[in-house]
Amino acid sequence: METSRRPRNDRLASLLFMGTGLWLWVNEHKPLRGRALNAAYAMGGVAAMVLGGILSSVAGMWILSGLFFVLVVLLIIGIGSYFTQTSGE
Repeated sequence: METSRRPRNDRLASLLFMGTGLWLWVNEHKPLRGRALNAAYAMGGVAAMVLGGILSSVAGMWILSGLFFVLVVLLIIGIGSYFTQTSGE
């Protein structure tokens, strides 16, 4: 049974769109101060973790990819709870 392999353009597209979205958000909120700066740092951290997961997936290191996935989920939960708690300030 022959299976066709999909090209890995979907990973490249996800990186491109993630970077473009981050760039657009940062340019819209210049100069970054206070809450916007904290959000930019948080989005950069999530983007770095997702990039690590994608690169380790491409390299075939599935355990490391799973670790990055768990870290991304924990980071998103932590960021969400932080910004939910500080929304009144």
